Amino acid sequence: LEPLITALTDSDDFIRERASDILGWRKESRAVGALIPMLKDRNESVRYATAGALGNIGDPIAVQPLIEYLNDYPRVFADTCNYAATQALAKMRDERAVMSLFSHGCGSSIPEIMGPEAVEQISKIVMQGSLTDRQRAVWILGYIADERALDALISVLGETESSTASTAANTIARRVGAVAIDPLRNAFKKGNLETKKSAAGALAQIEDARIGDVLVELVTDRDLNIRREMVNTLSGWMNSYERKNQDVIFSVILTAMRDKDPYIRILAIRSLARVQRDDVFQALINAMSDPATSAEASIAVGNRKDGRALPYLLKGLTGEDPALAAGAASSLMVIGEPAVEGLILVLTDKNKDFPLREIRRE
Repeated sequence: LEPLITALTDSDDFIRERASDILGWRKESRAVGALIPMLKDRNESVRYATAGALGNIGDPIAVQPLIEYLNDYPRVFADTCNYAATQALAKMRDERAVMSLFSHGCGSSIPEIMGPEAVEQISKIVMQGSLTDRQRAVWILGYIADERALDALISVLGETESSTASTAANTIARRVGAVAIDPLRNAFKKGNLETKKSAAGALAQIEDARIGDVLVELVTDRDLNIRREMVNTLSGWMNSYERKNQDVIFSVILTAMRDKDPYIRILAIRSLARVQRDDVFQALINAMSDPATSAEASIAVGNRKDGRALPYLLKGLTGEDPALAAGAASSLMVIGEPAVEGLILVLTDKNKDFPLREIRRE
């Protein structure tokens, strides 16, 4: 041991570097006191080797000196965080390193280095940091968050300047889960429109027996604009690639189809148009009898290219509702050849003088 410690003061840079490496490989805890001053060596390779050696030894006495080393030499190359310092601190997993790593742009190392130990400190940045810092901190929480991060994540659900809100909502759903349901409901009640939309997006992803009732609350809010936004938000999730809670959200959208606002009913129809289920088919057929939604419903039915829709579309084509007739005509053209026979019967029926004959003939 003594020859190696003596070699740390050699005038040859290579000798000092190799001595640091060997002490690290041997995990010589007795050498920590001699290695720490080497973090300020004049030679970059020696400093780098010393940081790696202290990480291998893992003595917590070296944590603060390593943080100071990172402060003095945050980057080895222009775009690369000081790997030796970050990896040394990683092996020690000391929470004192979190803020130093974050402030020097090495935040992407924190999930691997610190894991859950960093949650509380990163959450503080979300609550108190600048816009850029909040965005970076929320990204980090996406990998390490747990229930302790919930308040911080909810606090940024109303952000509009970046993707921070959607990232926070996704993180709440994926990493916090059902524990977040009541806090999200509370955020929905008290927050602005952006917060409400983000909270709804998070709730739509949480798999829990209560979610159906919670989502119904959102789409039956007293505020018309909020109801419209909620139907839009839930529609997006129901048709997303993740397909989480699709059956639950489908039932909630069916509830929206009974809303007194025609536009909400139309939004619900649009969201259901791509869902291939028998109960959706029947819901769309029923919506064809509503003058406010007849055109939208008939188009949605036609786009499914379901032969069962032909009698309903032909009936709509020969009715007195111009919007329904136009929508039915459009859908029959989409369905194509299977509709020809029924269309010929309509056109050759000389007992009735149907309105909008030109639309039907087209």
